[in-house]
Amino acid sequence: LTDIAGIRIICSFREDIYFLADCLLEQDDITLIQRKDYIENPKENGYRSLHLIVEVPIFLEHKKKMMKVEVQLRTIAMDFWASLEHKLKYKKDIASDQLTADLKKCADESAALDLKMDAIRKEIEVLILICKGGDWFVDAASKLSEILGIPKYVIGATIVSFATTMPEIIVSVAAALDGHSAMAIGNAVGSVSANTGIILALSLFFLPVAIKREEYLFKN
Repeated sequence: LTDIAGIRIICSFREDIYFLADCLLEQDDITLIQRKDYIENPKENGYRSLHLIVEVPIFLEHKKKMMKVEVQLRTIAMDFWASLEHKLKYKKDIASDQLTADLKKCADESAALDLKMDAIRKEIEVLILICKGGDWFVDAASKLSEILGIPKYVIGATIVSFATTMPEIIVSVAAALDGHSAMAIGNAVGSVSANTGIILALSLFFLPVAIKREEYLFKN
């Protein structure tokens, strides 16, 4: 017996496991004794989890003593599989290759589900960042227009348009450097057509624009 306590931490996503483990080990009063990564290197039966044996201080009446604690970190899917596998096989003398293979297949499917959910989370985070970044950019451009006394359409036609055109510039330059001149020209023409025919049309469809003459005049 090397540890007197055990802690199991259940995480929503696989990446959270390593993040929390790093946060734990960064504490100056915790010392890592042993690390077993059964996520990157699963057991033969499919078991996955991150195990840490750490030393933590406990404070007695007259002294401080370092004690060993085991910390297990798993995702919800990993814990679901491990709990059911334990209930199905604990203290049961069952020797079945088919059962072992079925449990291993379930473990692999759970691991694939973890990876898929991680990918979905990242896609959502990227979409949120794009939308929020667009809001910040528009707000900043509007504020710049007010500070400089320049009509907003001028800011939109220069700073904003250049920023939003950067992807097309990169694609066209890359295509030209690779010798695909037709692709570079097509991308330039297509982006202009899309901006004029689709983006402007959709913007006007969802939010009709009233053109005010004073908005297009420079302020004195």
